[in-house]
Amino acid sequence: MSKVQPTETTWVRDEPIRLIVEALAAGGVELVASLPDTWLGPVADQVALDPAFRFVAVTNEGEGLAICAGAWLTGKRSALIMEDSGLLLAMHQLETVCAKYEIPVLLLLSYRGHLGDGVWWLEPLGERLERVLAAMDVRYTVVHRTEDIQAAVRDALVTMEMAKQPVAVLFRREAVRA
Repeated sequence: MSKVQPTETTWVRDEPIRLIVEALAAGGVELVASLPDTWLGPVADQVALDPAFRFVAVTNEGEGLAICAGAWLTGKRSALIMEDSGLLLAMHQLETVCAKYEIPVLLLLSYRGHLGDGVWWLEPLGERLERVLAAMDVRYTVVHRTEDIQAAVRDALVTMEMAKQPVAVLFRREAVRA
């Protein structure tokens, strides 16, 4: 089982990081791709240190989605960590690679701009994110509480394999930040 290493980050709680990493390991995720992310970046940092995972730092969201799709084609479960704004940048790959060829990928998204986030420039994205996911036929769940993290990741992994489609887990601030 994966073990979360100590982190220098003090503004992100350790418990959500541990729960996400453990849920990925328990769910058989072998490859994790990520871009820098304020809320979920510490998860990527821990995955990168954990020998149970193959970690790939990517330069854009579409590249991350393509790498995760390639991992699935070799028999490996994968996850992509990114901010929700990156989902908009990855729409082409989401549709032309994952949806068209029925390739499941776990999308772990910080849900920026949700009600109560408090960042005015991300509010329009938060207002539209769930409608965009629905329009793209991407199933998703929203995590409001830390204690719901592992069940949300587990359920998303089961659903993505059953549906052979990407599934998103949206993490609200109160679930992953102090």
